[in-house]
Amino acid sequence: MRSKLRGRLPSPAFIISSIALFVAMGGVAYASVGSNSVRSGNIVNDAVTSADIKGGGGKTGDIKNRDVNALLAVAKGFATIDGTNANGNATVLNFGGQQTATSPPGVTAARQSSGTYLVTFKANTGTGKFVKVDSVDDLTIQATAEDFANASAEAISANENEIVVRVRLRTFNGANPANTDFAVQFYARTTN
Repeated sequence: MRSKLRGRLPSPAFIISSIALFVAMGGVAYASVGSNSVRSGNIVNDAVTSADIKGGGGKTGDIKNRDVNALLAVAKGFATIDGTNANGNATVLNFGGQQTATSPPGVTAARQSSGTYLVTFKANTGTGKFVKVDSVDDLTIQATAEDFANASAEAISANENEIVVRVRLRTFNGANPANTDFAVQFYARTTN
């Protein structure tokens, strides 16, 4: 039996199908790495240019700091605050944003009075500070509250280094101040 197998050569069809099988298996292994697998941490800062993006990116020059569309509002900072604390410092549960400092004191919060809070965002000096923020007119601010409370927010002061936002929380019917957890975020155009 052994001599019969040893003397027999594989057919051309077997050889071609084996090559096709190995090529197909290699292609599948390669494709599984490419689809949606590149993350921000895999790219060196300012390494992607318009030419690297399908269709040329839609503008001339390099794409940096997410500056793709002059009218695009990009979240510069956000924070979630524990509003149940007494007057004084409030607990910042989490925070972040495109140009907000990531290390303490990136965001601080304080309760001024029942239902009224000041949230201060510090700029990350490594990313160019709060780009194109010269006054409160450059910002759009949004606040949301838990426990069926209404939230409103306004910028008190704003510049490239620091943004201070006042958040007011009221009960659902708006009659009384509310002290509950809330989230606040602000946006600014990245270019003029």
